[in-house]
Amino acid sequence: MMHRRALLLGALASAACDASSSSSSGPSTTQAKFMAVNGNDRNSANEIAPVRTLARALSLVTAGTTLFIKGGVYQEATGHSFPSGRSWDAPLRIAAYQGQPVVLRPAGTARVLDFVGRSYVIVDGLTIDAARVTADGIKITEGSHHIRIQNTEVMNAPSQGILLSVGAHSNELVNLRVHDNGRNDFCHGIYVATDNNLIENCEIYRNAGWGVHAWEAPNNLTVRGCRIYQNARVGARGPGIGLYGGAGLRAHNNEVWGNAVGITAAFGSQGAEILGNRVYNNRGQGIFVNLNARGTRVDGNTSHGNGGGNLVDFGEGTRIGANQIA
Repeated sequence: MMHRRALLLGALASAACDASSSSSSGPSTTQAKFMAVNGNDRNSANEIAPVRTLARALSLVTAGTTLFIKGGVYQEATGHSFPSGRSWDAPLRIAAYQGQPVVLRPAGTARVLDFVGRSYVIVDGLTIDAARVTADGIKITEGSHHIRIQNTEVMNAPSQGILLSVGAHSNELVNLRVHDNGRNDFCHGIYVATDNNLIENCEIYRNAGWGVHAWEAPNNLTVRGCRIYQNARVGARGPGIGLYGGAGLRAHNNEVWGNAVGITAAFGSQGAEILGNRVYNNRGQGIFVNLNARGTRVDGNTSHGNGGGNLVDFGEGTRIGANQIA
């Protein structure tokens, strides 16, 4: 199932729509709690006597604890009940037990996972099925930071697959599959409105709007080593990667195809880097540096077979290096 390669903006985005890895195979700390579909909340939450509900499990964990979830489908929402870790040396970790398939599929709540003011949390090896929520698969918001989502699938959200908003900074999205999210082209695979975030080795596809939408002016976003394809599933708009506003926006070594546009920098982006990407067979432009993008560097890319031109530059002070343009 998994390819293991490696309120304002948030509220507006949701309203517009209807808007370093750890192993998951065993305990990584001396403290571990366990839950299972056949558990009991009166149990002690050890490996042979797991608890049943997320609410009970999350009430037992603290910084430095790993919560292992045994295989099954869980229909309970977490709300905002996550505790925080203290550092990357003592995070809270929530992980599938021994690689077992774990699906979180709540109904009637706004989101499957909702991080508000939390930090140093790792989510590892889960399937986030947002088919029955009202907004996003995962939202990281209100100053949450150092949240790492890894080895995880995020799908079927009516709004954003993953939304980073309201000052949620320094987060990492690593080795994810993010797909089939959104009902219109204001809804994206990953929507980033905050600073200092990383998207790495992800597969992002068949989302309604953009694959990755960096808007309105986030700074220091890196999107690297991803496969981003067949987005813009609804309507005519939707680049694979859109780098808008802000400074230090980077698209490095991605493979981008089958979107409305491949990779674009626009709307006042400053010093964006589009480096080493393979961009092909997008319906519109392959690499598009639009008006008001300043100082964009475009180098080492391969771009071919794009319907609106393989490299189109309307930017200010664009630095175009040695690209292979067919």
